[in-house]
Amino acid sequence: MKQIYISIFLLIFAVTANAQDNLAKESKQKMQDFLQKFSSPKQLKSAATEAYALDSITFENGASKEMTYNDNGLLLTYKYYKNEGGTINLFETETNTYNESGQMLTNVVASYDDWANKLTDQWKIENTYTSQGRPLTEIEWVVGDEAPYELEYQSKTTYTFPEDKALEAMVYDWDNDQWNLEEKQMIFGSWGTGTLPMVDSLYLETLVEGTSDEWFRVAKMFFAYSGDGLMAETLSIIYDEDTGAELVKLKDKITYNAIGYTLMETTEIYNPDSMDWDLPSKVEYEYNDDNQIIREEEFNSGWTGILAPSSRIIYDYDSDGNLETQKDYLYSGGEELTLFYKDEFSFKNLDTENIMLPSSDIGYFGGLNDFFDEEFYENGAIDEVKHYSYWYSESVPNEELEKTGKYHYSKYGSVPTSVEQENNASIKVFPNPFTNEIKLQLEKAGDYQLKIRNSIGQVVYSKNINGTTTSHNVSGLPGGFYILSVLLDGENTTNYKLVKE
Repeated sequence: MKQIYISIFLLIFAVTANAQDNLAKESKQKMQDFLQKFSSPKQLKSAATEAYALDSITFENGASKEMTYNDNGLLLTYKYYKNEGGTINLFETETNTYNESGQMLTNVVASYDDWANKLTDQWKIENTYTSQGRPLTEIEWVVGDEAPYELEYQSKTTYTFPEDKALEAMVYDWDNDQWNLEEKQMIFGSWGTGTLPMVDSLYLETLVEGTSDEWFRVAKMFFAYSGDGLMAETLSIIYDEDTGAELVKLKDKITYNAIGYTLMETTEIYNPDSMDWDLPSKVEYEYNDDNQIIREEEFNSGWTGILAPSSRIIYDYDSDGNLETQKDYLYSGGEELTLFYKDEFSFKNLDTENIMLPSSDIGYFGGLNDFFDEEFYENGAIDEVKHYSYWYSESVPNEELEKTGKYHYSKYGSVPTSVEQENNASIKVFPNPFTNEIKLQLEKAGDYQLKIRNSIGQVVYSKNINGTTTSHNVSGLPGGFYILSVLLDGENTTNYKLVKE
């Protein structure tokens, strides 16, 4: 099931031809970046006694990528060695640190800088959190454009939690050797039991030029959810910075099948002349009987104003259910499909429930050349991906060898949790899968601590218990995979794999 925040980001990013005003694009990008800070990265597929880690990818031209992880499977370091004219050089690195709850404390990305003629830090982000795991401050540095090409302050965000809002963020820019307040972003919603807010609405405001206390509302967004808690609709309104009037209104909708997979995403734009909603773009998804995606088709109206197919992705699977090929097509002239890219996958015989993967957006360039995608690790671990590029005609393939990757996995013995699939005699946990409530039965009374971690090791629920039978309302947790731990005197006694429907 796709996380609602991932869906939000994908939808917000779509800005149609009729909404290409600079203010609208800048405002939506800021709101997208703001929401993305509250997305939960998927770094750890599961906790297991015998886990595997994707620690390197090697390419046919000698380039490679290397990853290391901490005990919870969170990415510590990433290195990209690039083939430049036959010479292999370290081209890009990423280094991360985390707190005990798995939240990122620092993120530093470096890449080779042609001007500096060396590997140079490109940015650094430093975060702090409250004791409840909510954001407190974020400071961002970027590399200066003049020698000695060192990191310089760029922005600072401070977070507070007013009673009438889920969160309020004040954003400062660094200028003239001081922090200057520029804008504020406000999330209205509720926190529930986790560290991610359930968003009802989001506002973006900026200080009026020449004032220190007068705010202008740049944009706002409203979110509606299905009965299952999935994102159903987003309404975005952008305001004219001169008149304050509504400049652009966008409505993004998602429909799902019975098990929560996306069937369609649409973007509508309000037409003030007709006083109706136009449909400039949509994406349709199709699945096989095993709920694997087999087709993804995008439609756009473009300059014609008529909705027409623009691209298609076809997914093919082998007899074991592993992804075999992914073909990307473009519509030539809006009528004929032309193969543009094709990926061929082969797989290793590894238990994919025990594989740790770096996120697909690591690195300074957003992982554009990476192939790992957790949705494709359902039945086997990717062994190799061969990437082909087809320009205008299938008859003249151009194989891009630098993008043909061989994957390598290592046994990862430092994962601290040992998941027990069956309840032992002393502690019972039920039901499993669960929906809103879980119950524990302990053979002996004592001072226990219950902790529930999500798939990346973050503690999302914690409570001290001393009875033999306890009930816990965990309805605020999103659907997915969890590890429940019962501790006595601070020592782990038992772990359970749980699934929330």
